[in-house]
Amino acid sequence: TPQELTSADGNIVWSAHYQAYGKITRLDVGTVDNPLRFQGQYYDRESGLHYNRHRYYNPDNGRYLTPDPVKLAGGVNGYLYVPNPTGWVDPLGLNACPGGDGCKPSATVQDPTKNVDHAEPALPQTTRAQRQARIDELAEANAYSRLKEMEQALPRAHFLEKHGAQTTLDAQLERVMTAKNPTTGEIERHVDGRRVGQPKIPSAATRYLSHRDQLNAIYRAQLILRRTNMGKSREPIDMGKEIGEGYKRANLEYGKQTKAKVILDTDGKPITAYTDF
Repeated sequence: TPQELTSADGNIVWSAHYQAYGKITRLDVGTVDNPLRFQGQYYDRESGLHYNRHRYYNPDNGRYLTPDPVKLAGGVNGYLYVPNPTGWVDPLGLNACPGGDGCKPSATVQDPTKNVDHAEPALPQTTRAQRQARIDELAEANAYSRLKEMEQALPRAHFLEKHGAQTTLDAQLERVMTAKNPTTGEIERHVDGRRVGQPKIPSAATRYLSHRDQLNAIYRAQLILRRTNMGKSREPIDMGKEIGEGYKRANLEYGKQTKAKVILDTDGKPITAYTDF
């Protein structure tokens, strides 16, 4: 740690007093600027902090602003400089108490590289349930993105907008009562016939419980269309489990569904896909 700097002819051009953790308490001579502080530290005039090669150090409290970024060393307290700054030094900003007598003051300069642990940092351990939850989350996000792409590709399509898993059960109840679109909030109305202009209330309003189930139903219907005909592809598909929920218009009956119904156009693109009540 620099205490004094002299010119070529031996005159003192910089001199300072420090607190234990490196903060200058008094600048006795300041003819020239000296950015050097503790070993390995460089004074940043703009922030008042010391740059310690890997991170910034605050001399006011003897702590780093961030823990060791690559987890080379540092002990249990990743923000600590050293336990005793007057007895040993930490040029790399990576030292921790090496154990034994290593934390005792030393009259000689220590080699910080001897205290650096070059082992790989421990990987975060997640439980099986946490891993599965993360997998499900990513799979749902991927299915939603695919459904959105498919819906946007066909102007008439509305399977995600009206029946997607992102819609709520309350929104489906309101739809079966008022014909309110669960996504846009608009009241859907008849555009022709004797009831033109009146709310177009569906016989049932349902939602899928997951985006993957809706996407799977569409894929199954497309496979049926390729192998058989349009009529077969529009028949209810038994998915073998509960895939949706919703309300019937009559008496507002609530129920859960295990069958899916998909309507494809002549090119095999989905127009709608809902759970069959």
